[in-house]
Amino acid sequence: MAFNFPSAPAENQVFASPGGPIYVFKSPVWIIQSLNSAGGGAIVSIGDAAPASPVVGQVWWESDTGNTFIWYNDGNTAQWVQANLSVTVVDDFVKKIGDTMSGDLTISKGTPSIALDKAASGQTSQILGRMAGKLRWSVALGTSWVESSGNVGSDFAVGRFDDAGGYIDSPLTIRRSDGRATFTGDVLVDRTGVSAQLSLRETGTTFRSQINFMRDTINMASLFANGDAAGDFYGYVQDDSSVSRNWLQVVRASGRVVLPTGQLTFPAVQNPSSEVNTLDDYEEGAWVPSLKFGGNAVGLVQATSQGRYVKAGSTVKWWARIFLSSKGTSVGAATVAGLPYAISGSVGFFAGTVGYFSPNTGVVAPSAMAIGGGSGITLYHGATNVISDTNFAATSDIYLSGSYEASA
Repeated sequence: MAFNFPSAPAENQVFASPGGPIYVFKSPVWIIQSLNSAGGGAIVSIGDAAPASPVVGQVWWESDTGNTFIWYNDGNTAQWVQANLSVTVVDDFVKKIGDTMSGDLTISKGTPSIALDKAASGQTSQILGRMAGKLRWSVALGTSWVESSGNVGSDFAVGRFDDAGGYIDSPLTIRRSDGRATFTGDVLVDRTGVSAQLSLRETGTTFRSQINFMRDTINMASLFANGDAAGDFYGYVQDDSSVSRNWLQVVRASGRVVLPTGQLTFPAVQNPSSEVNTLDDYEEGAWVPSLKFGGNAVGLVQATSQGRYVKAGSTVKWWARIFLSSKGTSVGAATVAGLPYAISGSVGFFAGTVGYFSPNTGVVAPSAMAIGGGSGITLYHGATNVISDTNFAATSDIYLSGSYEASA
C-alpha cells in the first residue's frame, strides 16, 4: 500500500496512515512511531521515555539508546524486558563528516581497500601516526606537489616528526613520474640466517645498472655495469666542470682489471704485507750517489752525481753516474753510499754492473755489489779484487746500475 506523506514536513510532525502505522518525521526520514492495534498487530512505541499504561506484548524502542523492550507479565509481575543486545549510545556509529574511533577497524572482504580521494592537485592524501596527540609519522599517498604533465606531482612520501610533533624530514620519497626513490638517511639491509643483498636489475641491453655518488646535484663518481653483451664493470669520477674520467674497468669475460688512467698510487709510508702475491709498495725517485775511499771522501769533488731508482714491493732497481773533478786524498776500498733504502740481509750480496768506467788504472771486468745487510755499494773487478782509490783517476767517470732487496 502506498501512502501520500505530507510534503515539506516539520520535525516531529505525526502522520497517521489510513489503516496503517502512525509515523513521525525525524529528519530526514519518516519512522514508525506505533502500530495501529486495530488490525490485531503488536503496538510499537518509539520515544526516550517508556510508554504509560503499556499492555502485554507492547514493543518500545528507546530512541536515545537504540535498545528495544517488550512489556512482559510472568504471572507475578509485569515489566519491560530488553529484547536486544545493549546499544550503549547512538554515537557508536562513525559519522560521515568525521569522527574519532575508540576501537580497531577491520575490513573483511575480497580485495579490501581504503580510498583517500583528495579534491584537487596541491592537496595531500595522507595517513598520520600520533602519540598522545603529537605527530610521529605520516604516509602521504599523494603529496601536495602540484600535478602537471608527464605524471609529475602527487608523489609518495614518508614523513617523520620530533618529540614535540614538529616535522623533521621525509626519509623516503617516491616520484610518481618515474618511480625514483630518494632516501635521506642510510639504508641498512639487515637479514638473519641468509645473505643480505642489494640488487640493481636492468632489463635488456640498452641501459646499465648504476650507482651514483653525489654532492648536492653534482655527480661526483659512478659505478656501473654496462647493459651490453660484454657487460663490463666501470668506475668513473667527475669534477665540478662535469668532466668525467674512467678510472676502472673490469672485463666480465675474464675478470681482468684495467686502469684506463694508467696510474696507481701507493701511500708515502709503506703498509707492508707478508703475502707473497701482494704488491704493497711502488715508488720512483732520485738519489745522490756519494763515492768514498775507505769510508771517507777528503778533498773528493763529484762534478756530476746522478741517481735514479724504482721500488716495486721490496725490490729496488737503481742507476747512478759519478763524474769526478778531483778524487781527493782519501785511500782504501771504493764504495758508493746514499742508496734510497737499506739493503736486506736475506742474502750475502746483490750483483750489479758497471757499464762504463774511464779513465781507470788496471780495472778489468768491473762490477758493483750491494752487500747484504749493508747500506752501500762496493766496487769490484775481476773475481774478487776490490776497486780502490788507486784505480781511479782525478777525472774518472763511472756508470753503475743494479738491484737489491730492501730490508723494509
